[in-house]
Amino acid sequence: MQSLWSNIAGGCVMSSGKLPLSVTRLGNQVSTTGKAVSLHVQARTSPASTVTFRASGLPGGLSISLFSGVIHGTPNVTAGTFTTKVSVAYYDGAFGFTFTWRVSSPPGQLKGDAAKCVDDSHGSAASGNAIDTFACTGKTPQRITFTSNGELQLVGKCITATSVAYLEPCTGRTSQVWTRLGNGEYVLRASGKCLTEPSTRNGTRVTLAACRNTADQHWSLP
Repeated sequence: MQSLWSNIAGGCVMSSGKLPLSVTRLGNQVSTTGKAVSLHVQARTSPASTVTFRASGLPGGLSISLFSGVIHGTPNVTAGTFTTKVSVAYYDGAFGFTFTWRVSSPPGQLKGDAAKCVDDSHGSAASGNAIDTFACTGKTPQRITFTSNGELQLVGKCITATSVAYLEPCTGRTSQVWTRLGNGEYVLRASGKCLTEPSTRNGTRVTLAACRNTADQHWSLP
């Protein structure tokens, strides 16, 4: 089977000498956890024949309609990057393409033990400013976004950690990349240690400690 590019941007025509299949490829996608998605994969044959659609690697909560090619649903996963493959088939052949799907969380509060929130101390965006826990207010110094590349973004910078947590410009270094586990732990790539709340007193500095699966290391989603 020969593959030929069509003159339609992002399109591809598969031809076996019988019935050509034309597919419009999807580019990379960006979505937000909890926000509905509806995306149409377009494909046709000439003359018309039944075409089916399947997909693997979709973010959780999304699926593709077998005959319409519509990807729909609401992402219900922790922020992350997914490699999605769509396969389009008909009786005379098939075509597949792969793209990246990034999912970020909406901005929100990251709550720990005793329902205290991760907080930008005194609301300062200065580099090196301390990250503490404080009574939840819902205001900007407590509105965190967990991005698809694992950053915890706050007031335009990233929560960074060594033995303690502090603000720094986002650069993607391993001291700014977190993995959220199913038990609510945030694990720092640089050290394998967990974001920890040593005390429930207002203004307590957030630290890093060996992961223990205990209440002081369990956090809600932002």
